Amino acid sequence: MIGAPTTGTTVNHWRIVHVAGRVATCQCCCGAIRTIAVAPLADGTASPSCGCQPMTPLQIETQREEVEREVRQRELKNWRPGD
Repeated sequence: MIGAPTTGTTVNHWRIVHVAGRVATCQCCCGAIRTIAVAPLADGTASPSCGCQPMTPLQIETQREEVEREVRQRELKNWRPGD
């Protein structure tokens, strides 16, 4: 998805019910309602559902890579010479 998500937009299995600043209230296809940050919805990295739908292997790999990248960034940020 390109740009900020708007009310009524569907992203994966989420239908955006309300957007308030940096968070959106979303309803999953199964009816579950969650508050999700807008940025992951906009760039497509949000979880595809509340957990009711299985993730594809590509989605699992993408999520794993994102977590690994965040861990590396955190480690580099906290790195001190001589460690």
